[in-house]
Amino acid sequence: MNYRRDGNWYDTAQVCVDGHVITDKLVFAPERGENYCHECGKETISQCPACETPIRGYYHIAGVAYAEEYIPPAYCFACSAPFPWTAKTLAAVRELADELSLTDDEKEVVKERLPDIAQDTPTAQASAYKVKRLLDKAQKAGSIAAGALYKIAIDYASETTKKILTGP
Repeated sequence: MNYRRDGNWYDTAQVCVDGHVITDKLVFAPERGENYCHECGKETISQCPACETPIRGYYHIAGVAYAEEYIPPAYCFACSAPFPWTAKTLAAVRELADELSLTDDEKEVVKERLPDIAQDTPTAQASAYKVKRLLDKAQKAGSIAAGALYKIAIDYASETTKKILTGP
């Protein structure tokens, strides 16, 4: 548990290396833990492989009860290393970008900008617009990879950039 001065804390989450959430409350519900994912059979982790800091799970606010869907973080808050599911997503993005019906320079823009869309920053928003424009162009050119990249991008995107990617 990561307690904060204000009395709120994060529980520890357990996630498989492909990003399936096993539990966001491992501390209070250790019986929910699994060595291997029930969805894909991959190994599960509850700490950053790079620095061994617990993965932040459910955020407890003192005196408040609410239920919201837990989404595992893309990067470790302690060392900024990408979690395995993020690294796999980024590798898939690079691989699929090479299959797009775009110029080499445009493919590089997609590869460089797509990782930015996981965060809510002004740079992320600009990146989302550029990626959307290029994926739209690739789809119009008949690129099957563009549809697959759209799906990955939307799953990976922050709420703000997701709206940009799915908008008109």
